[in-house]
Amino acid sequence: MYLTEKQIKRHKRAYNFLKWLLRGWVCHKFAYSFEPAHLPEAPYIVLANHNAELDPLLLGLTFPHTYYVASEHLFNKGLLTKLLVRYFAPIPRMKGRADAATVLDIRRRLLQGCNIGIFPEGNRSLDGRTMRPHPSTGALVRSCKVPVVTFKFTGAYLTSPRWSLSLRKGQMTGQVVNIYYPEQLQSLTADEINEIIYADIYEDAYQTQFEEMTPYIGNNLAAGLETALFLCPSCKQIGRMRSDGDYFRCECGMNTKYNQYGYFTGDNIRFKNYTEWYTWQVEELKKYAYDTYTRFFISDSGLMIFKINKSHSRERLRFTDIKINRQQLVFSGKNSGNVTFDCSTITGMSIYGRNSIVIEIKQDYYELKADKKHSHSFNARKYLHLYDFIKCDTIRGQDYGLFSGQQGIMA
Repeated sequence: MYLTEKQIKRHKRAYNFLKWLLRGWVCHKFAYSFEPAHLPEAPYIVLANHNAELDPLLLGLTFPHTYYVASEHLFNKGLLTKLLVRYFAPIPRMKGRADAATVLDIRRRLLQGCNIGIFPEGNRSLDGRTMRPHPSTGALVRSCKVPVVTFKFTGAYLTSPRWSLSLRKGQMTGQVVNIYYPEQLQSLTADEINEIIYADIYEDAYQTQFEEMTPYIGNNLAAGLETALFLCPSCKQIGRMRSDGDYFRCECGMNTKYNQYGYFTGDNIRFKNYTEWYTWQVEELKKYAYDTYTRFFISDSGLMIFKINKSHSRERLRFTDIKINRQQLVFSGKNSGNVTFDCSTITGMSIYGRNSIVIEIKQDYYELKADKKHSHSFNARKYLHLYDFIKCDTIRGQDYGLFSGQQGIMA
């Protein structure tokens, strides 16, 4: 919807006040610095890589008043959501898909002379490396016919690893990489624009760390790793590892320490850093997926499962368990029966926050997160990567018999 002049003035006052209030503290607390740049006149679009929850705040310190595209989960936080909407009016976007309503809101605000901030990956980095922009990004920025500013954060991932329970203090920097004007973008295809954006904002946290070796100081540095790393390199079993302070251990006896440089240390440790381990486990999961057909080799209990309504409200369902194979996704519970979905009806899946997952099944959205008792045993990422493998096989037309059965069967 269009914003009134009164609303825009209120948003600018809140934005500038927060910027004045937090700038010194944030820059000191997280050792953040940025290079001032000569920016085009508003309106323009800012595109940045996304590594930390703090990224919108850090961009806010760097740029004049800007409206940011934000994921759906920020719009069901009660009082916090009301405050965000009233004073900052973020543009909602459902993770895992391109939303026509989001595009319309972006264009309307640009027409009103407002700047827009977008994280084109659509999600925070899972492995310390920048993900490719959403395929629709190039077409969107080309059609808006305003300048596009690319901006790159470095050091953000090791300051705030997505899996971590705490922040660390090391070094974070931000800089404008390039400014593209409408006439430049009009001469390029959408795919070419996506490649340019990706090259500009790409960051490999451990490649940078290998070159700079900056310490990132904090407490309990390994806490939360089990919500990201699900496969032990020693016993190759899923879901048997736990963090303890700076240490990460498996029931099989594997034991490693995560140090202040973000590296694993210890005897007989196969991987030096998180990105190496993460890349390996994703490939191993792919092998499991191809070696099994009907067996449910991924499952979890103790979950809270919600259905997200169009009004952004959530309805908690009676199911507490989930399992998946190459054919079916099943929600179930002790006294609630089960509901089975054919995997071919899953049209989107995405991680949000540290360890929650949103699944789009046709036009319905489901949010899954662990309850307090199971918060350290649930790992949402294995579901995301299995879905990615299934989706890629479908796109390539390589039908391995992945999809069969009926969706939404109640038992």
